[in-house]
Amino acid sequence: MIAAFTGLLVVVGLLQVVILVVHARLFRSGEDTKHKELRAYVTAAVGQAVPQMAIQNGRLRFEGKPSIINMGRTPAYKVSWVARAEILPRPLDANYTFPELPTPPTEGIVLGPMQNMLISGLVGDYVPDQQVDEIRYGRGMGLYVWAKISYFDIFGRKRTTKLAQMITFSDDNKVINVQYPNQHNYSD
Repeated sequence: MIAAFTGLLVVVGLLQVVILVVHARLFRSGEDTKHKELRAYVTAAVGQAVPQMAIQNGRLRFEGKPSIINMGRTPAYKVSWVARAEILPRPLDANYTFPELPTPPTEGIVLGPMQNMLISGLVGDYVPDQQVDEIRYGRGMGLYVWAKISYFDIFGRKRTTKLAQMITFSDDNKVINVQYPNQHNYSD
């Protein structure tokens, strides 16, 4: 009888260990869920752009201005970025890789939940005037802007978003189309 009771206590003890392990896993899984639900998520959207044109006191160069948005529930801290723009063939080769951008600065701004802002990539040089309309309308050449954005979430984890956009314009120089080239947009 004592042996049966001892055996029963051993079984109950093992069951308690199993229950403890299950609860520990559920707790860790809940922590992961909390981090996923509460963290900042910085992404990119259509912003603005400037076509190359003559103005009263000079000329404007092509410039892409994507909008970055924190779609998360908490602020993104130390948000910083590096952006670049170039006139490139349209469409891009399937294996095209944008030139690597340097690491963004370590200090930055706070981007609150659902807050957005424009970043800018300016084309380095003027293009010949006879090519401007082809680029504006995306016929054979296009205005491409790409960026690397770094930030920290509320849990202190460094995050990175990479974006690439190809922008075309309407007759009145408003952005009418933004395409996101495949394999060049990423967020962790």
